[in-house]
Amino acid sequence: MNLIVQFIEMNCYALIILFFVFRNVRRQDHQYFPDQRLFLSIICAVAAMLLLDTLMWMIDGRPGRVFRILSYGTMVVYNALNPVICLLWYLYVDFYIFGSRKRIRSYMCLLLIPVGLNLVLSVVSVFRNIYFFLDEYNTYHRGKYIVILMILCLIYVFATSVLLFLNRKRLNFKEFFSLFSVRAFSNRWRGGSALYAEGRFDLDLHHAFHIDAVHQCSERPTENRLFNGAL
Repeated sequence: MNLIVQFIEMNCYALIILFFVFRNVRRQDHQYFPDQRLFLSIICAVAAMLLLDTLMWMIDGRPGRVFRILSYGTMVVYNALNPVICLLWYLYVDFYIFGSRKRIRSYMCLLLIPVGLNLVLSVVSVFRNIYFFLDEYNTYHRGKYIVILMILCLIYVFATSVLLFLNRKRLNFKEFFSLFSVRAFSNRWRGGSALYAEGRFDLDLHHAFHIDAVHQCSERPTENRLFNGAL
């Protein structure tokens, strides 16, 4: 029980920090450029994952059909969101470097393949032991093929790293460091029974600070000849 409380507290702290980052970049007129919309989408997606993670902790092992259905639904959405955040980060970095929506559209279908595959596997996991399964006590257990989720996320992480490295001369040191130094994955284990473990895009604290730092230090014009400064 103490471990559950600790993880819930950590998620709450992360949500508070994300809230202040969101306030820092939110505009009253709601007029955003593509990179700014991507940035806000990342914050919202991370916040959603933190809320889902908290809910998973709270209802895990609770008896009853309602909690079983809620657990399944929460885990499907949570697993489905993992590579989405990685994809959003790749798109943010791509647009930050090139400032071209046309370039992104040209290969968007290819980028969506891992996300689509992961969505299918997340749903199928309800019926097959792929990413997760629930025992008769409604307790969460890792699936046999949870490594697939990690691999799908790593595809985006690797692509983003390559994109940054190949175009490092387009960025100054602060920009390159802020964009490149994001921790890609963290393994989170729940208790002595190894209740939960999976690779996830760890954006809750570290990533939020670094993205905000990019916005604060950037002085490069976008395709609209405006600056990516602090809003």
